[in-house]
Amino acid sequence: METQSGTPTLPSTTDPGTSSLDGPVVANWIFNVFGVPMYVIGMSGNILTLVVLLSSRSFRATAFGMLLMFLSVSDMGVLNTGHIRHCILGLTWDRVWIRDLCQWCCKIQTYLTYVFVQLSPWTLCLVTLERALAVTCPMKTAYLCTKRRMFGAWLAIFVIVTSLNLVLIKKMDIISDQVIVDLNMTTQSPRTGEFVTTGINDNDTVQVPDPYCKFVSGDFFMSRVMPIIYSLLAFIIPGVVMLTLNIILYRGIRQALKTRASIRSGHENDNNASNRLNSDTRMLVGISVLFILTNLPVSVHYVYFHYWVGDGDLKRAIYSVVLIISYINNAFNFVIYCFRGRKFRAALRDLVSCNRKRIEHQNSCDSQGRATCRCTELTAIIT
Repeated sequence: METQSGTPTLPSTTDPGTSSLDGPVVANWIFNVFGVPMYVIGMSGNILTLVVLLSSRSFRATAFGMLLMFLSVSDMGVLNTGHIRHCILGLTWDRVWIRDLCQWCCKIQTYLTYVFVQLSPWTLCLVTLERALAVTCPMKTAYLCTKRRMFGAWLAIFVIVTSLNLVLIKKMDIISDQVIVDLNMTTQSPRTGEFVTTGINDNDTVQVPDPYCKFVSGDFFMSRVMPIIYSLLAFIIPGVVMLTLNIILYRGIRQALKTRASIRSGHENDNNASNRLNSDTRMLVGISVLFILTNLPVSVHYVYFHYWVGDGDLKRAIYSVVLIISYINNAFNFVIYCFRGRKFRAALRDLVSCNRKRIEHQNSCDSQGRATCRCTELTAIIT
């Protein structure tokens, strides 16, 4: 059985006849039925999100829109490193594991998986911080949350995350374990989870090589401590930060609503600005809640996994379920944007309307229609 980092557990000597589940079959079924459609929807939604954000000046000109673009790129990175390898494993049914193809596939693929899985939640934390400051300190937001400052903060996060995980390039490798097998006994491969039975004589044994991508043997820190640190950095700490910032957001919105209710009506511009702010905030709260709900099961399982002694097939099945739930966060943020973000829906409508006008009036661009021409050219580029 493999964790999200690609590290197998120790071989199980449990007889397959005593297990009520076939772990590899359950895992393949889950990623074939749910994982592949989720990957297609997630990539399509994130690409469309980038197109909408880039085509909307109200998003391009703000730090909030810039950070949402970084979040979409990070989510696509998670889908193309962590999620896709499980989909390939399920689709092939012959145990094609990307990390086992070569030494550098093992090192680079593991490194990129760790980087993107940690970069995505911390980018979301930065977006949440920007909205919290916009709600609680509206007069200081223009100074504190400029595009340059937010880009610098995100770049610092990127450098820290990529630097912390460089140790994986050194510590991950293709290792061929020599497993001693009794020729009339049943053993389970630590890489594929399959049971293999060979039998000639009752008392004979044989050494069976089983190469797979794993931490260098004998490194207690990498095999036992590193997974806990990974879970803290990728799930637990970002979840706590987002929960705290969302509580601050909720209290700030309530206070803002009370303040607005006490002011005289007729300030249309102020109301419109407040509505735009609330639209962004509602959208962000939805994204944060989705992250916490979908990543809580896998974070608990990941911390407990290395101390769980029991049926290997049951562990494999449960891990597949919590893992596919965690990828919902990276695949379906677009749905939150559409249902909770008024500004995003408006930008999407403008993009669709602009595209429709391009098709209907592609030959009617004249000197008085420069704005339409620009819209037509932009749409032609991004579509």
